Amino acid sequence: MREFFRTLYGKISLIFFLLLFLLGTAQIIISVQSSMNFVCETDQTLNRYLAKNLATKFQPLLKDSLNRAGIDHLIHELMIFNPRIEIYLIDKQGELLAYFA
Repeated sequence: MREFFRTLYGKISLIFFLLLFLLGTAQIIISVQSSMNFVCETDQTLNRYLAKNLATKFQPLLKDSLNRAGIDHLIHELMIFNPRIEIYLIDKQGELLAYFA
């Protein structure tokens, strides 16, 4: 077996195998990264309209103060349809009022 790698064909075969392995590994890494980016982009695109609709639904519950019970009920209904969403309520200054996940 050692004699094979000392020949020109053996060295070329070894180099070809190493290149094939490295390029295959790079292809797998790039494919996984690309798939994860696509999933994140699709999720954000779908949830963009959800955020717009939630803002109008939450507005009456946030008029005077934070109506936590009403918001919890609404969040529970939303989590039934999409358990992956996370909701952050912030004020006009950007301070976090509540977090639901």
